[in-house]
Amino acid sequence: MEWDQDIFVKKILELVKDKCEGVQNTFNDKIGRDSVSRWKGGARPSLDVLLKITEEFGCSLDWLLGEEAQVHHIHPEALDLCDDINSIFESADDEAKATLRAAVKDTHNKLLKKQNLELKKKVRHAEKITSKGQASSTTKAGSIG
Repeated sequence: MEWDQDIFVKKILELVKDKCEGVQNTFNDKIGRDSVSRWKGGARPSLDVLLKITEEFGCSLDWLLGEEAQVHHIHPEALDLCDDINSIFESADDEAKATLRAAVKDTHNKLLKKQNLELKKKVRHAEKITSKGQASSTTKAGSIG
């Protein structure tokens, strides 16, 4: 996957519009001071910041980096669950609906955090392999002279 600053900034602006009512400062308050302005200027976020965005706004890292559409294939079991939730919503009062929303959001956030932890492990493992390879190359190059 190659980094594309324009796609990343476009996705960030979508999040600002959709999740922060178009208010850039609301996004910055959650992610970090002047983040959007820095990224518009060409700065790249760290992996930790990217993962924080996915957790805070419920999007995938792939979507954020332009690798997939936000609309996902719906698993057949998920469709059954949607039918169950719809049945509950039809007869539930506002308090029950809010409780259900909170439970679904909490479960979603836990899954995102788990996925992000697994991704961090993979990235750190790849970084170790890369740094060992560079150290090995440096050692070999130094011993040739």
